Amino acid sequence: MRLVLKSFSPRAVQYTAALLCRTIAAAGIGRVCTVPLPMRRRRFDLLRSPHIDKRAMDQMEVRTHKMLIHMPCPTTWLAEELMSADVPAGVAIRVSP
Repeated sequence: MRLVLKSFSPRAVQYTAALLCRTIAAAGIGRVCTVPLPMRRRRFDLLRSPHIDKRAMDQMEVRTHKMLIHMPCPTTWLAEELMSADVPAGVAIRVSP
């Protein structure tokens, strides 16, 4: 079972990964791998004044940080514990078998 954590804040991703790893270790699953995935940068330009000066632009960037947690053989009790874990706001968790 694999968990992919996504957030705009790198600290929130690291905190959530540590929290979930502690929960998995308490279940006695065994070795849990956490792998940091590449950060995704989305850059875009925003016109300051759309009517007069087309060259006046602000450049913005949104960074999405990701982390992968891999566990070898999960149990149903562990899946329920992970679903009920108190995850900080702004962290998305995707579960894949």
